[in-house]
Amino acid sequence: MTDLQHPYSTDKHATYENFEARCPICGYWNIFNRATEFADFGPICFKTVECLNSSCEQQFNINGDIISPSYQEFIMQCYTFKDEKRYMLCIVTLAQAFELFFSHFLYKTLVDEPIKKDPEPVTAENYNALSDALYERVEKLAYRKLRNVFLSVAIQGMTPMTMGEAMEVIQKIPDMCCDSSDKILDTCPDDNTGSLLRGVKASNIASLRNRVVHKEGFRPCLDDVESALSETRMLIFGLASRLGVR
Repeated sequence: MTDLQHPYSTDKHATYENFEARCPICGYWNIFNRATEFADFGPICFKTVECLNSSCEQQFNINGDIISPSYQEFIMQCYTFKDEKRYMLCIVTLAQAFELFFSHFLYKTLVDEPIKKDPEPVTAENYNALSDALYERVEKLAYRKLRNVFLSVAIQGMTPMTMGEAMEVIQKIPDMCCDSSDKILDTCPDDNTGSLLRGVKASNIASLRNRVVHKEGFRPCLDDVESALSETRMLIFGLASRLGVR
């Protein structure tokens, strides 16, 4: 429900998971969970909400959501975690950012672009078949295997021009899960892209994340977080630009 007559919240903060806003009527800081309160993960251009303060419950309007890709939102959220000294969560989130980027790239390369380029008419059925096939082959891949699939597709410059060609590549994903050799990575025609891809392979973010979340319960220090955050930004933002991932 939307109503332009309600006042707007001017103090707000959007994250991947929540939309936070101060009620312009009572001043209460509302945290709206996108899955629970909104049941909608699309960007909020305009929405009328009800204050969660039980003594207020007045309606007001919100807008101005973030529209960045999910991997970028995860990276930027880590600056808040760092300021709050939630270093363990920061490391976990950075590893997730890499996984989201890998998945985003694969979807763009093997689903989105082939559908745009295919001269044949696109139907809901063949779009779903392509999207579902990719999802089924990557959904259970752990970080290292997903990274290897990303590296394999990126270094080989796979650019399917039709949905049929894309499906052929998707079917071969189980064969791309092994580590790419340094010699293969060195074949990248663009030195800067090749350097970034080698950086992805060399990154220890997954190992650091595993130390945090598994039985060791590793507690990283500020230096660990700043190093991981700097590396993640450099690699992901650099590759997003060079590989055309938007």
